[in-house]
Amino acid sequence: MSENPESNPINIGFVGLSAKGWAATTLAPPLFAPPLSSKYTLVAVSTTSPESAEASAAKYSQLTASEKGVKAYHGSAESIARDKDVGMVAVAVKPMYQKDAAMKVIESGKDLFVELPVGRNHG
Repeated sequence: MSENPESNPINIGFVGLSAKGWAATTLAPPLFAPPLSSKYTLVAVSTTSPESAEASAAKYSQLTASEKGVKAYHGSAESIARDKDVGMVAVAVKPMYQKDAAMKVIESGKDLFVELPVGRNHG
């Protein structure tokens, strides 16, 4: 018997999702509206500081379908990438920081979404 994908949304961790800013105004809102809201659940955020991570987690805990709320991480993307509740990680940071964040996710074996542009050059 195959599982119904509608009943098992993908749990997303989001690197670079602050309470306000580009990702908050452009990338995150569709996650909380049909049809994506039935396919994805935001379970963790990671930002550069503890304060912004807590503010972001508080904001998105009010919007998400997750009963546990949204976890807050800060600093390296490694913590969010290793979170057992996260199935996929979205990365929306400045291009100069994308490679490091993306590599942490790839090394963890998680699925990855990187906001364009990916990196600054091929080097």
